[in-house]
Amino acid sequence: MSELAIRVVDAEFVEDETPAARVKSLVKALRLRRLYEFVDQIAQRYGVTVEMVVSRDRHASIAAARHAVCYALRYDLPDRDLSFPEIGRLIDRDHSTVISSVKVHASNKTHRLLRHPPLLARTKPQPFLLQEADQASLPDIPDLVLPESTTSAESAVA
Repeated sequence: MSELAIRVVDAEFVEDETPAARVKSLVKALRLRRLYEFVDQIAQRYGVTVEMVVSRDRHASIAAARHAVCYALRYDLPDRDLSFPEIGRLIDRDHSTVISSVKVHASNKTHRLLRHPPLLARTKPQPFLLQEADQASLPDIPDLVLPESTTSAESAVA
């Protein structure tokens, strides 16, 4: 890996930069790892930008988006698993902060699913079941009657 890539990916190497330059390098790291679009989708659901998610801002709406991003990077990526330290480096947080973010998002996930459905469903789709009231309103449809099957000997004679 080149020296430039290490400088961009590891936030520990850019501690002397201004906050704006730091955010820019973190966004570049997300682009290099092909995660920017994934994080951007989640950020848009919460009405924030990727730059806000990786910034040091602690407003509730930005923190909620950051929690969702940590959770999604850990569990919702279809083709790879990121460790807590890797996620921390991508969003400029300690791995223990990422663990806490994932726990917070998971504990609030039940009511959030109503407003923010998951990007990638990991469960099998449930069959559609009609309630009794719905079934009563449906017209009667006769059962499908299939012709009796004929054997190959009978079809050869005919």
